[in-house]
Order: sequence, then structure tokens, then C-alpha cells
Amino acid sequence: KAIRMFIWSLKLDYIFLFQIKGLNPADKVLFVVLKYMIYVRNRVLGLPEKPGWVRVFNRKFYYNDIYGLA
Repeated sequence: KAIRMFIWSLKLDYIFLFQIKGLNPADKVLFVVLKYMIYVRNRVLGLPEKPGWVRVFNRKFYYNDIYGLA
């Protein structure tokens, strides 16, 4: 099941990166990179599921679990 979820996430990233118009390409790449960095950090460090935030597109984006921006 984890592999299917990862593949699904990659498909969403592809759509976001190449089919969504009107956003700076560098910002879109940053968003995807941060998404996976937050997930890996939280899983590797075993951080509890708690809210957090990250700055993307010059705004704060809040998330409420270990999956971060996913």
C-alpha cells in the first residue's frame, strides 16, 4: 500500500509541476521538495503528528500531520 501511495503522490506532483499554470516553476519545485523533506524528517525523527508550517510562494502554509504538505 505504501508504494501505491507514493506513486499516487508522484503523479500529483507531476500534474502540479507540468500542468498547473500561473505559478513560478522554481516555486513549484521548492514546494515539492519541501513536501518530501518534511515527510522524511518527520518519519525518520519519529516526530509526533502535530501542526506545523512552511513558507512557500511567499506565504505560510500550515499542515496538521506528519505528511506535511502532502
